[in-house]
Order: sequence, then structure tokens, then C-alpha cells
Amino acid sequence: MLIAGRCSPGTRATTGQRVAEGAALLLKGTRFGAVFPLALAVMSAVFGVAVAFYALAILLIRGRTPEGWTTLMVVSGLGQAAILAMLGLTWARLDALARGLSRSQEATAFVVTRPPR
Repeated sequence: MLIAGRCSPGTRATTGQRVAEGAALLLKGTRFGAVFPLALAVMSAVFGVAVAFYALAILLIRGRTPEGWTTLMVVSGLGQAAILAMLGLTWARLDALARGLSRSQEATAFVVTRPPR
């Protein structure tokens, strides 16, 4: 068993176990799992929109449409952005559910009862 990067006496940790332990320690309580896909989604969307503006500029400057690859780049950039955004939002929802379920299930904190007079 690994505790703070150290092995218990008599056992040896593999590199994979050490990497997994370090990642779990670094990511515990963070929103990295939701932020990283959303950041990639923003970059993909910016890429798709930039290629669309490039195609529009070529159309206005040269008077003809660019090659077919620009359409593929726009579609793939925006499609990838949609997929990554859904992945990030799903991860954020799962994180919220996990945090809600990890709390104490005790419903009553303090109750005062008074007898009838």
C-alpha cells in the first residue's frame, strides 16, 4: 500500500502505481476533470471559427471558395468542441453528484423538544 509516496515495509510499488497515487493526490478535490475538456472544447471551437473566417477571407479576397479541406476543418473543429463540451459538463455533473453523496447522511443536526404545558 502506498502512503504519501512511500511503500509499506516489504512491498515495492510499480511506476504505474506511483503515477496513479500522485495523480490522485494532485487531482483530489479539484475540478481538473471538468475544466480540461472544457478548455479543449474552447480551443477546438476557436480553431473551427478561425478556419471559417479564413475561408471567408479567401472568398472575399480571391473571389472563389477555398478547397474542400476548410469545410472539413470547420466541421471537425466545431464537432470536437461539442463532444468535449458535453464530456466536460458530464464530468462536472458526476463530480457534483459524488460530492453530494460523500457528505454525511445525517439529516437532523439539532432538535429541541418542549413538553406541552
